[in-house]
Amino acid sequence: MFNRRRSLSFLALACTALLALPAYAANVDGKAGIGFEETLTSVGLRQTLSGGTDMPDVRPSGLAGRYWIGNVGLEAIFGASLKFGDTFGHSGFLAIGTHYAAFRAPDVNLTIGVRGIFAWANVNQDDRDLGSRYGFAVEVPIRVEYFFTSAFAIAAAVGPVLHFPSPWRTDRTGVAAPVRNPLTTNTSSWELALTRGEFSGGLGFTYYFL
Repeated sequence: MFNRRRSLSFLALACTALLALPAYAANVDGKAGIGFEETLTSVGLRQTLSGGTDMPDVRPSGLAGRYWIGNVGLEAIFGASLKFGDTFGHSGFLAIGTHYAAFRAPDVNLTIGVRGIFAWANVNQDDRDLGSRYGFAVEVPIRVEYFFTSAFAIAAAVGPVLHFPSPWRTDRTGVAAPVRNPLTTNTSSWELALTRGEFSGGLGFTYYFL
């Protein structure tokens, strides 16, 4: 009970502080920005239908760049990782999207967009190539961006996600086998989710420097 009261008090204090901040016009026409963005796919496995117990190879969140032309925003998000040791591996993703500013308030923009995500994962062990895996997903983020200043904003998003099944691959023995999707751990199934079950997916920030 004490922790709950402390949490509610902290939330009330944070809301009061936000309301006390001056309002900034959320006009981003002609502005470019850089920051961090979590895609809706990045929240992991817990609310998916794949039935597995392991985590995806790629949880796409990373460096984000965006540019606005009127009410239309262009977006690119990129992330990659390398693994060293007994095994060597690399994985990463590239997301390209566009957003439309449907509603504007003095310091808040609400946008609706579409985003495509391409991901890959590869693991080599004992000089043996275990093969590359690829995944593709489409998201429809409904995104709220709040401007603390005219140059800095935070954002949160929610929306549906569609993951495509990975293609089958023929190994060196000539046997065709399903390939694990690096985004979901699925092999040959389509997956449609509304929010992926967590609020953490879709958070980000942007610093507008132009």
